[in-house]
Amino acid sequence: MLKNNLLLSSFLLALPVIGCDGSKDDTGETDTTADDSITPAEGSWYASKQVIEKDTCGFMDDDGDTASDDEPVTLTMSGDSTFNLSDGDGFDMDCALESTGTFTCDAENTVSDYTGDGFDAILTLAQSLSGAFTSSTEGSVTMLIDASCEGKDCDTLSKKSGIAMPCTSSTSFMISHGS
Repeated sequence: MLKNNLLLSSFLLALPVIGCDGSKDDTGETDTTADDSITPAEGSWYASKQVIEKDTCGFMDDDGDTASDDEPVTLTMSGDSTFNLSDGDGFDMDCALESTGTFTCDAENTVSDYTGDGFDAILTLAQSLSGAFTSSTEGSVTMLIDASCEGKDCDTLSKKSGIAMPCTSSTSFMISHGS
């Protein structure tokens, strides 16, 4: 295997020397038709086992399940550089795609007001996704959740919920397109 990699590396290094670098066509003109952009395939995407990077909130489950519990997320292109991720069960995020394949999704904030339950506390969960497609059918994702609380009863809410706020949870996983 190492021998094959060395042969391939030697061949790739020699390409510019023998004139196969792709930068000029036979007429000597620069080729501007090459497109190195990555566009992900539409349809169902599945996640691999998650890697918990940080979890001061205690939100992440490290029981060996996949990040998506084997349920796919549907990717739908909504423009040349935008797409939507949804699972049909309430998860729905719009994302911006760079030509390099990197992407960021609009942050989703969930606000829970506990004043009606007798607590002077408002909990905010901010979830964001970012990642990179390495091809039209593979990529990686990082999910970040920040939890914060405002109000004089936040300490009481933290003790009842078992979540010391503010806190951050972060996980990453590989994704692949599937049918």
